[in-house]
Amino acid sequence: MNDLEFPEIETGNGIDRDLAATTNDRIKKAVIAIDNFAKTIKGFNEQSSRQTEKMIWLTRWIVVLTIFMIIGLVIQIILAIPTKTSCTEVANSDGSKYTYTCITNIGLGLLGNRSFQREIISDLPMRFP
Repeated sequence: MNDLEFPEIETGNGIDRDLAATTNDRIKKAVIAIDNFAKTIKGFNEQSSRQTEKMIWLTRWIVVLTIFMIIGLVIQIILAIPTKTSCTEVANSDGSKYTYTCITNIGLGLLGNRSFQREIISDLPMRFP
């Protein structure tokens, strides 16, 4: 601290009184500076808390949007997988119902192809391309 910030005070009552007045003035200025600093820190903390709440809100929205994006990506991948279904009619012993055996081939690229077989029983004849 220099003399410009803390000027020497002369009371005219002797050096010990001058020193006490100067010290008291310096203590008052230090207390004022500390009080201003505490107010500044309090304001900074309030502003920081508001910004943190906004960042948490934005982060939650980013998570929600990311989840929707992943769901959309999975749907696109499923739609892009080539499939082929072929069905053949199986002869019935009683003739009242129609039975079909259908095989679905799914091409999974590097993962290879998968086939699924199912049996369909219907009261009406079905047409397949």
